[in-house]
Amino acid sequence: MNGAMRSLALVSTAVMLGCAPTPEARVTGFDGTGETAGESGLTGAVPTEGGTSTGGAVDSGDSSGESVTTGAGPIFDVGSDEPPPTDECAETAKESIYLLGLLEIGLPTELHRLNPDTLEVEDLGELDCGEDNIAYPVSLTVDRKGMIWALLMSGDFDEPEVFRRGLFMIDPVSLDCAATDYVDPIPDDPLYSIGAGLAFVADTPGGSEESLYLGLENPTAAPPQMALYRIDTTTFAVVAVGNSDPLPTDWYQIPDFVGTGNGDLFGLFAGDTSFLAEIEATDASVATSDSLEFGLGNPFSFTQWGGDFWVFDESGTGQLSSLRSYNPTTGASSILSEGIGVRVYGAGVSTCAPFTPEG
Repeated sequence: MNGAMRSLALVSTAVMLGCAPTPEARVTGFDGTGETAGESGLTGAVPTEGGTSTGGAVDSGDSSGESVTTGAGPIFDVGSDEPPPTDECAETAKESIYLLGLLEIGLPTELHRLNPDTLEVEDLGELDCGEDNIAYPVSLTVDRKGMIWALLMSGDFDEPEVFRRGLFMIDPVSLDCAATDYVDPIPDDPLYSIGAGLAFVADTPGGSEESLYLGLENPTAAPPQMALYRIDTTTFAVVAVGNSDPLPTDWYQIPDFVGTGNGDLFGLFAGDTSFLAEIEATDASVATSDSLEFGLGNPFSFTQWGGDFWVFDESGTGQLSSLRSYNPTTGASSILSEGIGVRVYGAGVSTCAPFTPEG
């Protein structure tokens, strides 16, 4: 979710540094009325300083490094054609995985870059986004020019009713951080449902145009469903795409997202049983899903590289987040690192990142 970077002066003039979004009609409802979503009644996992989620996610699974087969394949089609040309992409958008880290609640959010070939983590620095009480990161993604887009939660843990998600743009070179005019489609969302998915997806397989998608739990659905939105990256209007049928997680329908240059959107849904799912970006329907036989520690995040899904979660080893790969064709998983030295709250790549296996 990297090469020479442009300064924020060269990005969309709609970005306002330190500007609080205004709540004019920016959200198009599922019924097309233009009304915003109602108040959230969600509850869920409270972010912790390590360990398993208090909302129901199971403990971290086997960390022996042995592969675990989770289902018969092929399960997901990540794109069998040759990767598209990426000449217009920033170099770092083609070769890096970015991470949002938080050592413990109350400390500044940090930006890191992971080298997918060596698994070495580069510390890029602490974020200062010009907003009061940025509490912790939620999710991030990367556009084709290498700019990072991040959902960050602001508020006060003593007053969870004032928590809100904001969308920020971050230059990974200068660490300049700009608040956008994004207005959350689920206002007044309480502390207990802060999770969200955020990802760019190529509009057509191999194309250079992309769209930004947001996944939240729909607070009005019973049983809970994921609500998919598309964010206009110029006006920051939020358009509702649809609701996904619930996955049998025995928990909430709060995803983490990754998108590809093949036009695919994938979500990781944590729960007593966790699921990976391919989501149709046109209507939010679940095209394919697979349950995971390994547990997820809290916090967790995931992305993709070279046709494999990479899952970060609390390792329980003292080395903060572990890193596991999942083969979407066979369903086999294996440990890549038992601890990368960062507690990962968000991981992301651009649609320029390779999405087909080598060889």
